Amino acid sequence: MLPNIKPLLKTVRSLRFTAGILVALSICYLTGLLVPQRALFDGASQYRQWRDESFLHGAFDRLGITDIYTSPLVFILLALFFINLVVVASDRIPVILRKVYLSGDAPEIDADRVRGAAAALAVTSRLDAKDLYPQLLSFFRGKHWAIIPGKGEGGFVAIRNRYSPLGFFLFHGSFLLCLVGGILIAYTRFSGGIGVAEGEAVNGRLDTVAKVIRKPLLLRTLPEMSLRVNSIATRYEEGVASDLAVEIDTVISGVPRRGKIRINDPFREGSVTLVAHNVGLAPLVEVTAADGRVLDTLYAKLNVLKGRSDSFLLGSRNQYLVRVTYFPDYAVYNGVETTRSPEPRNPAFHLVISEGERMVYDGTVHLGEPAPMDDFRITFKELRQWAFFQVIREYGQVPLIIGFIMGSVGLVMRLIFCQKRIQVAVVAVEQGSTAYLLGQADYFGHSFADEMATIAAQLEDELWGNKPHKGALND
Repeated sequence: MLPNIKPLLKTVRSLRFTAGILVALSICYLTGLLVPQRALFDGASQYRQWRDESFLHGAFDRLGITDIYTSPLVFILLALFFINLVVVASDRIPVILRKVYLSGDAPEIDADRVRGAAAALAVTSRLDAKDLYPQLLSFFRGKHWAIIPGKGEGGFVAIRNRYSPLGFFLFHGSFLLCLVGGILIAYTRFSGGIGVAEGEAVNGRLDTVAKVIRKPLLLRTLPEMSLRVNSIATRYEEGVASDLAVEIDTVISGVPRRGKIRINDPFREGSVTLVAHNVGLAPLVEVTAADGRVLDTLYAKLNVLKGRSDSFLLGSRNQYLVRVTYFPDYAVYNGVETTRSPEPRNPAFHLVISEGERMVYDGTVHLGEPAPMDDFRITFKELRQWAFFQVIREYGQVPLIIGFIMGSVGLVMRLIFCQKRIQVAVVAVEQGSTAYLLGQADYFGHSFADEMATIAAQLEDELWGNKPHKGALND
């Protein structure tokens, strides 16, 4: 069986295989940017309308391109990328362990090769070789270099940032975590929308209390949520809404919490996130009979801010259509109704009430003023607001965050605290001995050459009893 696996592993670890997967994934993700995705539509009806507009849109739907991020093709490509990453990282394990001297034999210091290298630096001493060796060990240890003894006597490796190569595993491990996090987010994500007025509470499972925009493909069991909106406050600056604060009480998966949602500051509890997307008006509408009896009360959620008009239905058979235009600070200029500011200083409502083709009422009322509706009266008694929340349930943020941190730490270890190695060989001469230093750094070789010159000068000063150089790189 092994002879059949080896060619497969060779293919999986090849650069061509990796490049092919990355190109294929890039094409898929680029297609997702160019072709509208189903999850971006506001409900299934809007998506069906777009799908039926043309043959091309229908073809996109039949081919699954409108769900390409969660398609089987992308899932298979991500799985192949995962396997490729694991195989390549596994191949590097023995190399990295040897590089940090956690496996393998002791390094063999070839004095002739070190002495003959063009970049080798020589430091002479009057001490014998056996006396110079401990002096060298003391010098490098005093400057916080780790010492790896070589085979035999007279040589060792001084190493700085010994474990820096392990950043390779952190960096590539971060890819795996980000991959897992991305898959979890894509396949466990539930998205829905819900409008809740001040003082109103909703209870139930997420897909029952919210209008479903996107269903999860994995972990389809959704948590229970209780949501109550305590207050909605909009702050205006020079007539422009500049801030929004929605105070809420929630019970999500049995955990009660009180919180506040602001612009770009959502509310999170476990895997559930609430984002306030829009604010509207929710006046308390009271329906009374001719004798003053209250027949019905309701909070009408209206999207009437910023000059828009909206409508709601009334009556035992919803036979009355009430169209509302809202003026927060009512005024009339040249016979035209308008508002002086968006703040509710003098709120008024222009109502157009109809029953089928029959006009019932067309006029403007202020807060608390009744409008006739055949044998009834409707009155806007109280001014409240409502907020539209996007409700999101997804998993995967934790692996993504950990992966990002791991990747950042791995890059810092490899690029900033890169490993530096100095092979030291002690050779006996007629009048004392000579230490030959041969340095190598993973990166920044030119600057390390200058550092090596400084180290050699410091060592020579110490061996000959001179004053150490100031401002040295390794002090």
